[in-house]
Amino acid sequence: MKKVPYANVMGCLMYAMCSWQQRIMFEKQKENARVLGYVDADYAGDLDNKRSTSGYVFTCAGGPISWKTLLQPITALSTTEAEYIALAEAGKEAICLMAW
Repeated sequence: MKKVPYANVMGCLMYAMCSWQQRIMFEKQKENARVLGYVDADYAGDLDNKRSTSGYVFTCAGGPISWKTLLQPITALSTTEAEYIALAEAGKEAICLMAW
């Protein structure tokens, strides 16, 4: 066990234990399924570097199809700027999803 990190092994076991009943559910829709996107950011949530965190999720028929959370590469000067940075990341993903 010296070569295997204990925390990583326990994390993998916990994930396997909890995820077998978890599913992505899609709603039955009469019309064409729409892709919806949600995006948000916090402001200076990283206490060490004062960087913000961006996150987005895109859904289709009620189920997630694309999601991401990341620490922003630059330090935002305001909450508005943090939201714009998050929106730009989500916009790039939206363009990729539209090309699908």
